[in-house]
Amino acid sequence: MTLRWLGRPGLDLSEEKGTIGFSAGPRTDWFHDPRSGSATTAAPVAVVAVGALPMTVSCHAVTALASTFDAAGLLVHYDDDHWVKLALELSPAGEAMIVTVRTATVSDDCNHVPVAGGACWLRASVDQQSVAFHVSHDGSTWQLVRYCAPPLAVTPVVGLLVQSPTGDGTTGTFDTLVVAPRRVEELRDGS
Repeated sequence: MTLRWLGRPGLDLSEEKGTIGFSAGPRTDWFHDPRSGSATTAAPVAVVAVGALPMTVSCHAVTALASTFDAAGLLVHYDDDHWVKLALELSPAGEAMIVTVRTATVSDDCNHVPVAGGACWLRASVDQQSVAFHVSHDGSTWQLVRYCAPPLAVTPVVGLLVQSPTGDGTTGTFDTLVVAPRRVEELRDGS
């Protein structure tokens, strides 16, 4: 598959047997800071879903969490000022944690639950009225971590994200990628 990139292209791309892996260089992120006003859209995002809504994208993400805010995840991209991110990220306390960010010109950042280790299942369900993010430890039972309105009324693309805002770079590997033309109907029942 020839990948289309948002932000910077990923480094050391590997694609084999249904697995996509790539690295982000140093000082890469997607974040529009509400305090400083700085805006960064430089982390590599490999676009994996384009087209009509609804769509659901899920994968198992594995990342090397070495520096604060190193992460791998999913990005629902409307344009460079409007997007929603779900990531497995290293917190300032040194914990692997689920983080979501909704950006409508300015980012709204929210830390969720800690995760054991540098691997987790991630899912984005997108339709014209909503974005729902779920996480799972086994790929079967899903926990809702964010449900919000799209930040812009256009059809987005969904991509795989790797970032290293404070570090010298990191890697992300995504396997068991599923892109389906449906939305998750029952957001809170674990399905």
